[in-house]
Amino acid sequence: IEGDSKVVDLCRAAQLGGGSDPAAFTSMIALIEAGEKAWDAARSLTANPPVEAVLDSIQCKLLSPLPMPTQVRDFLCFEGHLIGAFRGVAKLAAKLAGAGEDELKEIDTREEWAIPEIWYEQPLYYIAGRTEIAGHDDIIQRPSYCRYFDYELEFAAVIGKPGRDISSQEARGHIFGYTIYNDWSARDEQIKAMRGMLGPG
Repeated sequence: IEGDSKVVDLCRAAQLGGGSDPAAFTSMIALIEAGEKAWDAARSLTANPPVEAVLDSIQCKLLSPLPMPTQVRDFLCFEGHLIGAFRGVAKLAAKLAGAGEDELKEIDTREEWAIPEIWYEQPLYYIAGRTEIAGHDDIIQRPSYCRYFDYELEFAAVIGKPGRDISSQEARGHIFGYTIYNDWSARDEQIKAMRGMLGPG
């Protein structure tokens, strides 16, 4: 609150304010699973918090909003990203094979990339690990075996309401919120692993 200069401890605010179950505010997963009544209570407590539940931001360490999400599915959502991924993987594979500058330049300037038809027909994703989620200012450890460590600046849509066979018109109503999601990859290992046809590891 207050331009990010203050933080409301919702658990403490619920204990002091009464009328809300503090258990709903013990984690983001707890809040999501508690449902819309708890979300409304969080908005209310944030809008008018008890003074004793307000901290200076400088006192707080920002953790990942979802330190261990229920699951993570990482999508290729737009064509430009897909072409960029193809180009990046092709360049890295060429480098690992000892390609010269001319070959790398050709990859950089190539306009035509064969995009599989299935990409236009349905959402494509891989299931990512959920136990290694880092927070703000955390140090990301490069694996000792990795020579080409890479990240992509991405965003995550956090699903808040369960559902099945959800239409595109109804999908937005199932999203709890959004967060930054930087996806780190050991690219040289990824290229080797994907030759096994089981996707990235």
